[in-house]
Amino acid sequence: MSTETIQIVSCVLAVTFVVIIIARRKSKKKGAGQDSL
Repeated sequence: MSTETIQIVSCVLAVTFVVIIIARRKSKKKGAGQDSL
């Protein structure tokens, strides 16, 4: 694995993590009882 590949993978993981957090916050604001992941 080259350094570039590692950087790309870590960037994708970080973006995915942020998207999951935002989606969870939105579902909590709506009052949905779906807090299982």
